[in-house]
Amino acid sequence: MNDKVLYIKEELNKKCLLEYKVIRSNRIENKWRSICEVKEDEQISIISDAMFKTMLNNEKRLKFPCKLLSTILDISYEELLENLILVKNEFDKDSIESKGERGDFLAKIGENYISIEMNVRATLDRNIEYLDRVSRSKVKIGSQYVYPASIQINLNNFHFENHNRVIEVYKLQNNEGEMLNFKVFIQIYLPLLLKKRYNKIKEPLSELEKCILVMIETDRKKVKELAHGDMVLEEYMEEAKMAEKNDNYLREAYNHEQAIIDNAFEDGAEQERKSVIQKMLSKGFTAQEIADMLDISIEEIES
Repeated sequence: MNDKVLYIKEELNKKCLLEYKVIRSNRIENKWRSICEVKEDEQISIISDAMFKTMLNNEKRLKFPCKLLSTILDISYEELLENLILVKNEFDKDSIESKGERGDFLAKIGENYISIEMNVRATLDRNIEYLDRVSRSKVKIGSQYVYPASIQINLNNFHFENHNRVIEVYKLQNNEGEMLNFKVFIQIYLPLLLKKRYNKIKEPLSELEKCILVMIETDRKKVKELAHGDMVLEEYMEEAKMAEKNDNYLREAYNHEQAIIDNAFEDGAEQERKSVIQKMLSKGFTAQEIADMLDISIEEIES
């Protein structure tokens, strides 16, 4: 009995991922204040919420999230393309623990759910809570509870100190590898992926890493090199440029994002952060928009 107690204590003494220092250097940025500034040899990265929604969370462009997911899941691109369904991913504001939050991407294949989040700050606890609520809302109650499998894929525009792996997988399991449930969290650190890509010692890139790089890179020459020979990734590159020129939603939403940043830092040196936030709220920006673009928490805005 004493051995079991000591063993549990040893486990609880290990650090939690969120206890590590967040490293924000070498993050990916879209440098253009207006979409009109994007040149022919440049491409908006999906770190932009507007670009993410345009290219991934879009019924008309399902081939692109299917391509990404096919490099992660043991399901072919063709099967995903045939069976993947985008689902409403907003919790009603009146529901328990909910503030009307919307995830970046939520899809269903069979009875199972896949969520993709683009994180500009370390909100992994929120990601965990979100996937938990998705899972609980989909539990089937009958003679036996049926819990759907759920996968959370986090594209993180930061990384943690002393964590040097581009991709980390977290799940709840025992020492023998038996899983307690079918929730899996995949952390992908974009700055580390760029570091691997441009390291002097060239390391081979996986299909997943190539796919993500095509979507986050802002230099179309580099994107073309990465996409070469892959029909879907080559199509992504061309459709992304067409969307920048012709997609009214993307053009308006991207410019709106950049307006948030411009308003925040226009007089940033002279104003206190709270007064900047109040100015943005008075102009009609939502708390979630301000939080996402300024890399601060909703609690800081609402306080």
